[in-house]
This record gives sequence, C-alpha cells and structure tokens, in this order.
Amino acid sequence: MDTLKTAHQEPIALPPHQKRYLTEHATCPMCETELKIDHKIDRNGCKVKEVAHCPQCDVCTRSVEHELH
Repeated sequence: MDTLKTAHQEPIALPPHQKRYLTEHATCPMCETELKIDHKIDRNGCKVKEVAHCPQCDVCTRSVEHELH
C-alpha cells in the first residue's frame, strides 16, 4: 500500500507512517493476509458495527461499534 487511490484523482504517495497505519489495519497480524472487513448498519440504534476477519486464519481481529451522528 504505497499509494492512496481516489475516485477522481491520481494516486497519492503516502508518507511512511500512513503506509504503516493502513498495513496494520488492513492485514492480519498473524499471517499478513488482507482482512475482510464487514459493516453492519443499525439505523434505529444509529450505530455501525465494523468487523475485521482474516479468511486465512479464521480469526476476528477487530470488532468495533461506531455511533452515527
């Protein structure tokens, strides 16, 4: 992940600390496989649940609820 691709712009080169952040949040810490990230929206409770799962290790690496404002 050396660049960030946007819908209407050319890829942007990322600084090292941003590359590291994206790698840490998008790959499995055990096997480095790209994580499958699902979002479930609860419109009545005004929340989004984000779950990151490694398809290789079959491990849930992250489960976070975000409040919608």
